[in-house]
Amino acid sequence: MNLGYTYATDRALLESAFVLPKRDRDRLQRAFEELAGNPFHPPKFESIRPGGLRVHVNQFGPWRVSWRADHAVREVRTLDIERIPLRS
Repeated sequence: MNLGYTYATDRALLESAFVLPKRDRDRLQRAFEELAGNPFHPPKFESIRPGGLRVHVNQFGPWRVSWRADHAVREVRTLDIERIPLRS
């Protein structure tokens, strides 16, 4: 499903992804594209940041991605990525 949303991230987050191995960069790009493709995808959980900002969190393989959708401009903004160890 493509609803015409784009994805965006801030420069510092993008620069931290540049140093990752190609496999991880590709995995994150697919995650961003998946979220932009369906910004109504239910999050694994939500958190509330200072100021009341509601943030969605989903996991893609070993990556936890925090994001929010701005429906007015049809954009999914990635706020944070975190690598978490997978349980064996």
